Amino acid sequence: MSGDWIKMRGNLWDDPRVSALVDATDSSEAAIVGALYWLWATADQHTEDGVMPGLSVRQIDRKTGLPGFAVAVQAVGWIEVLDTGIRICRFDEHNGASAKKRCQTAKRVAKHKANSDPVTHESESGNAVSVSPALPRDREEKEKELDQKQDQKRAPSAPTPAELFPDVDPGHLRDWVAARKAKRLPLTETAAKGFRRAADKAGMTAAEAVKFCAEKGWAGLYADTPHASNARAGPQQPQPVGKQMQGLMALEAMKSGNRMAAGRCTERAAEAVLLVAGSDARR
Repeated sequence: MSGDWIKMRGNLWDDPRVSALVDATDSSEAAIVGALYWLWATADQHTEDGVMPGLSVRQIDRKTGLPGFAVAVQAVGWIEVLDTGIRICRFDEHNGASAKKRCQTAKRVAKHKANSDPVTHESESGNAVSVSPALPRDREEKEKELDQKQDQKRAPSAPTPAELFPDVDPGHLRDWVAARKAKRLPLTETAAKGFRRAADKAGMTAAEAVKFCAEKGWAGLYADTPHASNARAGPQQPQPVGKQMQGLMALEAMKSGNRMAAGRCTERAAEAVLLVAGSDARR
């Protein structure tokens, strides 16, 4: 019931119990091995636990053509005669689906060891120990890995920039996304929500904010970003320069050899020096 082949040892011919069966039946090793094959194959095909109800000692002798074979097999401990039939002893160790799977695994391990380096060996470049490749995985593990890959494919993909900002000009959006990529800042859904909040605080629409950042080459809006009312008002007037700064500008001009600029700033520089001196005196 577990397949069309059975496990038989290669040294069964020389097993002392086979010799005992030969003597008990007055036959040959070939006849005994053939009879054992029929007995174990019949159990493998018709039972899962080694118990064959209805099978008797006389039936075994008749089918194998060896009078006294069944009793001799019972004597060496390979079968047990029950009131309802025959039981193959230690059936699950040599027959059945689990035994065959263990046999196949053992063959695969032996083949792998024969075709590969030892499990561990000394490295040629030092004392470090390297490990040989892992054994081939079973079919169940491969199927599990395939299922995991399929689950990942079915997982929802991240929204695109166009899906996050459908109200923004595609060209401005493309340039802004390129600026973010240059700074290694991916445009995630969370980042898009934060950008919209920052634009709202700045009094801008998302389209205006994206255009503004694309023109500046910015990845986002910052605390010093001008309010929309100021941005639309045009360029601001330059702030007046303080007297101390004017003095520093005069000194810098003198160092660079620009005498004309230094002459124009001399008076202002003197005032800046006086202011500094006055402040030190008050301290």
